[in-house]
Amino acid sequence: MIEGPTGHDDSYANARTNAGGGKSDVPQRVYQWWLELAEDPRGRRKKRGMDRAAMAELRRCHTPTDALFVPATLSLLQRLPSDLRESTRALALVAVLGHVREHDPERIARRIGRTSLDAADSAKLSEARFRRLLQSEGDEELQRAMTRLVRFMGQRADVRDLARSILYWGDKTRRRWVFDYYAVRFASPDTGPADAKTDRSETATHSA
Repeated sequence: MIEGPTGHDDSYANARTNAGGGKSDVPQRVYQWWLELAEDPRGRRKKRGMDRAAMAELRRCHTPTDALFVPATLSLLQRLPSDLRESTRALALVAVLGHVREHDPERIARRIGRTSLDAADSAKLSEARFRRLLQSEGDEELQRAMTRLVRFMGQRADVRDLARSILYWGDKTRRRWVFDYYAVRFASPDTGPADAKTDRSETATHSA
């Protein structure tokens, strides 16, 4: 089985040349790939909606490895840095995105969380379920948890946030989700290239 992503300073320094762009634009690449399944080349919605065949194949993926045999997956992997192309984490992301029918620009944990820190009853997803989600470990478990979340949200989700969160799942991403869920806006750092080293190292440890 393909191993999870690993993170070392040299590989991160070389990622820009390996995939023709910086690591910070990975969520945008993923979003563009998803749009191509949702829209025709001229930017209009497909007459029959999403690329039904590709999305149906992705929805049938029960494990990250299943997604490797879907041609649409290979189209995305070609656009990612080499460390992500070789990871099961990217495959898990693709399988989850097969369940997203509509992009919602609001960050996911904000959307399912409280309207303010003191409004305990305002969260759409209960705190107990949110805690269980954050405890997800391993790519297959994370795929299942995020798929359930997308379904809970009516198959509407921020595609870029899903990409950022799944690809760099780790303690820093979990912390960002906690801040967003509890509406602590002033202390909600984005997980980006600098954070990804730590998160991916954790992923490698959990996958070992």
